[in-house]
Amino acid sequence: MSWAEVKADQVIKVHHRAKPLTVNGIQHSANVLANWSNEELSKIGIYPYKEEHEQSDTRFYNTGAITYKFQNNKAIGTIGAKAKSIDDLKEKYIEQVNKQCYNILCDTDWHVIKHTELGTEIPADIKTFRASIRTKVNALETSIKACSSIDDFKAILDPPDKDTPAPIHDWPELEEE
Repeated sequence: MSWAEVKADQVIKVHHRAKPLTVNGIQHSANVLANWSNEELSKIGIYPYKEEHEQSDTRFYNTGAITYKFQNNKAIGTIGAKAKSIDDLKEKYIEQVNKQCYNILCDTDWHVIKHTELGTEIPADIKTFRASIRTKVNALETSIKACSSIDDFKAILDPPDKDTPAPIHDWPELEEE
């Protein structure tokens, strides 16, 4: 359990574990927090404390500042969310789609290597597939670079509905023969 020291309805200090404390010049042992009732603690300005987090999508937000409120003999700390830099998000997701492209193309690289080393023909379906992957990554990069808000990123990263994959996950597939 956690407790907050409150003066004039303002949270002064938070105690996350039972430990000795000094309140109004009086030294109290750790037993006070562990053994006293909430009513007894309130007489020295100590109240139950809990923390809440603003709902935020960690893809787009970091932990922000904490704000405190005291009401109904309870102290609440709300940990805010701070939006990540749009430029950092662009860099992260461009790197991600390039890695996806690389990983997808790796499966058919041997056709290109064999063509380069031995002069064999690359099958037409492989050429078409590889071109479609490069087209997809270029389109995603363009979309990411155009993002100016978190909502723009969500349009790329989140599925539009339950039956349609998000654009960032909707890659062409090689047709099986």
